[in-house]
Amino acid sequence: MSDVIKHNHSVDIVKGWGIIAVMLGHIFLGSAEENIPRYLIYAFHMPLFFFVSGYLLNTEKLGTLSLSQYIRKYAKRMLGWWFVAWVVYTVSVNLMYSGRVIADYESTLHFIIRNIIYP
Repeated sequence: MSDVIKHNHSVDIVKGWGIIAVMLGHIFLGSAEENIPRYLIYAFHMPLFFFVSGYLLNTEKLGTLSLSQYIRKYAKRMLGWWFVAWVVYTVSVNLMYSGRVIADYESTLHFIIRNIIYP
């Protein structure tokens, strides 16, 4: 008998709806207080992702890792992509709002440092 676990497609469906909710929440203009659809989406989309993440967490496997193994495992998987997204965002916003290629070193450095401190 095989110990293969079947893929749970219902989790993929829930994550897909969560992703669609995030996209819709970013499309609606105005603050959450001024926009009822955005307010409703913001009320559940992040708790939904936390719930799904907790549901998928393998606590038995997690208990076998040391703190350094845990940090290495998730840093490689999560922080790398966060850094890529941050660089793309910072460069695109700098180009969009400044209307220039990054040429002025001081203002660009100030902008980047500000985005590190206040992402």
